[in-house]
Amino acid sequence: MPTTVNFNIGTKDTARLTFTVDGVSIAYPLLRYTGTWNRTAQAWTLRGSTGVDSGTMLFGAFSVQVIEALNWTGDDAPSSGKMEFVTPAGNSFFPGQTVQATIDSNPQPILLTFGTATIRYDWDSYLMVWPDDTQPNQWRLASFGGTASALAAESGRMVLELMAFINANDLRIATAGAAGLDTACSPRPGAATGTRKIALANPDGELNPGDGLIVTYSNCWIDDPTDNIDLLFNGSITLTGYIENRSPFATGFDQITFNSLAENETETAGQVVTVVQPPVVTTGTMTLFVTP
Repeated sequence: MPTTVNFNIGTKDTARLTFTVDGVSIAYPLLRYTGTWNRTAQAWTLRGSTGVDSGTMLFGAFSVQVIEALNWTGDDAPSSGKMEFVTPAGNSFFPGQTVQATIDSNPQPILLTFGTATIRYDWDSYLMVWPDDTQPNQWRLASFGGTASALAAESGRMVLELMAFINANDLRIATAGAAGLDTACSPRPGAATGTRKIALANPDGELNPGDGLIVTYSNCWIDDPTDNIDLLFNGSITLTGYIENRSPFATGFDQITFNSLAENETETAGQVVTVVQPPVVTTGTMTLFVTP
């Protein structure tokens, strides 16, 4: 896979990508994100738009549009970009006006605008506005839309990193066949080391275009050594319709299905790792395609 790639992420309405946490579900009709990934610098950009459907008990259906590319590095928050959140006429919870979020270099980098009204937040405060029903509806919408966008982008990033591993280890995966190639996750203090297993769904000794793979996570802890907030995964992802063109280069999958993939945040203090409940559970499908 080239050092820098362009990616396209989509979804299928027949099995919408959905995140569920603590009884709250977020679905993504019409997910259309594009961007770039520099694998050496871990530099990302994101453009495009998505529908978000949070149900009538929350914010209803609305759209998130990235009108200036979001840019970030590694696990850092975006350093620049602009999003807008648009509610349709049928959404009775909010007025039919656009709320925008601009990201800049200010110490409080999130600038929200709604008509002539503006307000600034730091990242942590911005992401925590939406559950607070004492806050103005327009700021809650912008907070929820940003949170929903981050969830979708993070799932795309997870699959992209998985695709890069598959592309670099196709012979090992083909040799392992149905038994699967085991890769160790981070050694979590006080717990057995979890695994990520990548197995061919139709093993024939080769990984060929059109093939499928099953990726299973068993207590797979992903440690970020620069932060005490980490991630724990359980569940599986099915990848079908493998695409691999060598000249010109292109790779991807016609469909990626999340099979109740549970993601728990963990907090590390010294040698103690606490698993935060409840998990975010991902179901449904996306498509992902990569070109130079």
